[in-house]
Amino acid sequence: MAWLKYDESVFLWINGLGGHSSVIDNIFSAIANDYFVIILSCMILILLWTGTRNPDKRRHIQKGIMVATSSLGISQLAVNFINDIWVRPRPFETLDVNLLFYPPTDPSFPSNSASVLFALSWGIFIYDRKAGSIMLAISTIMSFSRVYVGIHYPLDILGGSSSCSCNCIVFHCCFQTVGSNSKPRNRFVALFLPGLMRVLLLTSIVG
Repeated sequence: MAWLKYDESVFLWINGLGGHSSVIDNIFSAIANDYFVIILSCMILILLWTGTRNPDKRRHIQKGIMVATSSLGISQLAVNFINDIWVRPRPFETLDVNLLFYPPTDPSFPSNSASVLFALSWGIFIYDRKAGSIMLAISTIMSFSRVYVGIHYPLDILGGSSSCSCNCIVFHCCFQTVGSNSKPRNRFVALFLPGLMRVLLLTSIVG
């Protein structure tokens, strides 16, 4: 398919930037690490959750964090569902690449790490533009790094990140029902959803 060929061409151009400087390669390899960036993002969420003494502002940003984690749960289920339908090989399995990272064994599309980071980032961005912009920048750099080191196609990143924005909008609309003028039933549904999504997320990871 033509769009897959174009995706490969963009990948080869970005990946071809590597292999010329060991310092730059090591920096991008460190950024591409799942645990480093995701732990950094979680630390930012903790700081946002507890970082203000203003009760109204604190409740506002906490609502954003619940939207972010709820979107994360749905996104992870979507990744698992897509992987059951289409197993796209990693770039290093079919192409001659500059592999600067350990070779992951899960399918390439969609990017699991991109879905995690962009779910958290877009959820926060809706409620806090400054913090959300920082997290989106971190997510973008990390996603570029994973193409640079040879373990993801650009389309993998786009697929992992695009669904998250839709999920965040849906959950934001759900949380708009939470307020002093909303019905108790609506408040219960909006508060119950994040817990349900986190349970589903843990179930999908364990499975």
